[in-house]
Amino acid sequence: MLYDNAQLLSLLSKLQRSRHCSLFTDRIRETADFLLRDLKTSNGLFASSLDADSEGVEGKFYVWRDEEIREILGDLGPIAKAVFSIDDYGYWENGTYILQMKEEIKPLAEELGVPEKKLREDIDQIKTRLYHHRKKRISPHLDNKALASWNALAIQGLAHSAMALHTEKYVTAAQAAADFILEQMRMEDGGLFHVYKSGQAYIPGFLEDYSHLISALITLYKADLDEKWLFEAKSLMHYVYDHFWDAESGFFYFTTVGHSNPIKRDIDLTDGVIPSANSVLAHALTTLSQYFEISIWEEHARKMAANMADEFAHHPGSYSNWASLYQRLAYPSTEISIAGKSAHTVKGKLQAQYRPNHLYAGTISESALPILRNRSGGKGTAIFICQDKVCGEPITSTDAALQELREYIA
Repeated sequence: MLYDNAQLLSLLSKLQRSRHCSLFTDRIRETADFLLRDLKTSNGLFASSLDADSEGVEGKFYVWRDEEIREILGDLGPIAKAVFSIDDYGYWENGTYILQMKEEIKPLAEELGVPEKKLREDIDQIKTRLYHHRKKRISPHLDNKALASWNALAIQGLAHSAMALHTEKYVTAAQAAADFILEQMRMEDGGLFHVYKSGQAYIPGFLEDYSHLISALITLYKADLDEKWLFEAKSLMHYVYDHFWDAESGFFYFTTVGHSNPIKRDIDLTDGVIPSANSVLAHALTTLSQYFEISIWEEHARKMAANMADEFAHHPGSYSNWASLYQRLAYPSTEISIAGKSAHTVKGKLQAQYRPNHLYAGTISESALPILRNRSGGKGTAIFICQDKVCGEPITSTDAALQELREYIA
């Protein structure tokens, strides 16, 4: 499923920036490359899913037999068997195995008595051989309809991956998908369509399409500092207020007034496999209020969080993204603005360590963003660090800025 892989990318990328672990690096790269290789469509969007079954058999395309592994890999067979759990742990059914690593490479290398570098090279060779052999199999069906909401999650995941691994192709793919949605999946009034397939966009967008795309555009800005993404996010947020807001409850309906729904308009609040559209919007309102200095949007996000207090207290497991919002609002917010010719490079260094309650903005020239008003690097590059809108003197050294950031709470 696209939405599973996309959200894993965001999570793994944050973990990687927090711990700088080779395991996370490998999983991010492999998952992102899977999206680009197997789910990306010709127009730059991402297909919804690949089936679990092929030729009427669940998992047939993905599983392996022991004798098949030995025949394909030859002398690498024993290594594959030990690394990828061709044993009781990896057994699936009917004599087949799901290849999976239950240990990281370093302890595996120690167990096998081989250098870690050599084991990594062997694993790469094993994967390459198996991949080329698997291409001969009958592929599962690809559900090639593209959903705006799930593609937004993919854009966000790829943008996070780009920030974690500094890989240009990931941010390029995210930009292409975002551009396509904003240009080709729009209704006449500026709203979004939910689906794109066979050259046609259709079904008026649901709240989840807007919430996840707004969130994705914010993340994409953090990756490439292109201000157009934030202005598009702001415009879509205004559209959400005009078409989805319930003034009485303070939340947003899942559908617009004109959307065909014969029974009633629902308000989605529960965080499930995908976070609820309202919790995602509350996060986005908080962020956009900082970039554009729209205090009423942060006030609204705080009211939304307060209105969820009882539900969260009694069923915390069903409101995890709301919990994240509570934590975010409970701590001071740190804003880092970078102005000058090296803004992109400096941003990359400062973002290398994941800090959840830090907001980044940057420009190499004049900016239309209120958060960057009166920010200038002069002939060089200046870093402005503010906490709850109280700012210190501009800093010209990246190392000095990093040291100051370590002293902040969140």
